[in-house]
Amino acid sequence: MTAIEGVEFSLPGVWWSLDLRDSDAAIKGRINAILDEAVGRADNRAGARHGVREGLLQVAAQGKAIKAHQVHIARSLVGEIPFAATLLISRPGVAVPELHSPQDTAAGMLTLIPGDDPTIIENPALAVVRSVERAASPSDPSLTTHVTINYWIALPQGARLVVFTFSSPLPMYEQELITLFDAIAMTTSVRENDQVG
Repeated sequence: MTAIEGVEFSLPGVWWSLDLRDSDAAIKGRINAILDEAVGRADNRAGARHGVREGLLQVAAQGKAIKAHQVHIARSLVGEIPFAATLLISRPGVAVPELHSPQDTAAGMLTLIPGDDPTIIENPALAVVRSVERAASPSDPSLTTHVTINYWIALPQGARLVVFTFSSPLPMYEQELITLFDAIAMTTSVRENDQVG
């Protein structure tokens, strides 16, 4: 179970995490630890190590650019089978009106959420709305190269928003990714006795 920004959630499989509120030196140290585990230090792995480092630094920079507080990088879902996805967790400065129930609040959020076809996700404790964005190839706009699935979560006590942004370079599995990430959103809950500033 992971807790951040007033919510608790579980990620299936093995994920690495970076706290983007840490110093740059601490983030680079954590990236080096991930590299040691994922790639190793052997000389013949230097090229792979460099490529993975650049990718992790890019994800961290993207997260900082949107003021994300944390990034999770999927390693595997089952056993050692690799899985390509990232999760950025951010808290935009947007408040939503808190209505009588999480589902009422989610319905009120639909007009605020960017992306394709915002959809209410059933969660008994929280208002959750999903949106999907697809990135096209610069050379062939008809080819989707990346899918991003956002979950806009309104916390009680002032209906502050937390956004879970899952991204994957596997758009051909968009429906399977939505099913997986919906399950995470459906079981996300409020962290008890949390003090979010």
